[in-house]
Amino acid sequence: MKSLNDFDERFLLAGKVIGVHGIQGAVKFKSFVDEKLLTPDNPLFYRSRDRNFHRISILSIKPYKRNYLITLEGIADRTQATTLVGIHIYIQRNVLPDLDSDTFYWFEIQGLEVIDTSGHHCGFIRSIIETGSNDVYVIEKNGEEYLIPAIESAVINIDIQKKQMVIDHEQMIDY
Repeated sequence: MKSLNDFDERFLLAGKVIGVHGIQGAVKFKSFVDEKLLTPDNPLFYRSRDRNFHRISILSIKPYKRNYLITLEGIADRTQATTLVGIHIYIQRNVLPDLDSDTFYWFEIQGLEVIDTSGHHCGFIRSIIETGSNDVYVIEKNGEEYLIPAIESAVINIDIQKKQMVIDHEQMIDY
């Protein structure tokens, strides 16, 4: 039996089924990944309420409001689609495109310990805010939140293996 850590290393949360649409089994899907990864070529995986893992393929996908409408293999009517509402959907991490050595996926950044250039612990990356010009990291320490822009002058180094980000403390903003 595979461990949860093995699952976490092999799979990435792609989104969540948030509702059904129509009578032919389409589901409303809130995506957490780029739409380019949601194709019939990339199988999806989910854990059903009976705790078993299942592989499923996308037959079609189209934008719908701020989400997507997806038809899935084996889901032919509204009753079947309803059983998937609330289910998290995963993709294999190995389908993610390689990034430049100084570029990271958000899931790699979230949870990193943040230290300043003198080695002082500043907190952990709780979340990331997407803005027009650059992302902003939300750092949490002792229930307080601080912001730091994801720019070269503020973020000195990111070491994924050490699970650590080094920042210029002067760039932090109280939230």
